[in-house]
Amino acid sequence: MKVSINYEENLKCGHLPSKCKQNHIIGLTKVQNMKPIFLCMLISCVVVSAFAQKIASSKVPQEVINSFTAAHPAVKAKWEKEKDAYEVNFNESGKRMSCVLNAKGVILETETEIDSKDLPVSARDYVNKAYKWGAIKEAAKIVTNTGETTYEAQVNKKDLIFDASGSFLKAIVH
Repeated sequence: MKVSINYEENLKCGHLPSKCKQNHIIGLTKVQNMKPIFLCMLISCVVVSAFAQKIASSKVPQEVINSFTAAHPAVKAKWEKEKDAYEVNFNESGKRMSCVLNAKGVILETETEIDSKDLPVSARDYVNKAYKWGAIKEAAKIVTNTGETTYEAQVNKKDLIFDASGSFLKAIVH
């Protein structure tokens, strides 16, 4: 981007040349700095929408619906498509839950909302030490179809994942 600054013209309109030059340079810098920020925001929106997209139940394969309904009858389901799997969100027994199913209807994992005090003690201790200024916003127990249990604690826009004994495994940034 080429910009020419006419100092004589600025003098005629009552502006000091140094002030005009400074304002023009600052203005260009702000615009140039906004381009990468805008690009990052655009890419983030595309990436987020690519991971999970809400879909109508009519778009979910019947064997996936049948498998879910057999495991969780009489619940209102909200479906999402995630890569090669389907995630269904629902309420059951007063708790928010979700299941991830593959295209053949196999439930891969079930996530159940829990109170943060129900996290393993070592997981709560980790959060208190590593995130002194952050509170646990949400907590969940995740059980896979192989019986493996993990816990999730949402703190400062991160999902902290712990094993069944409460040892820290990883953090996933939102």
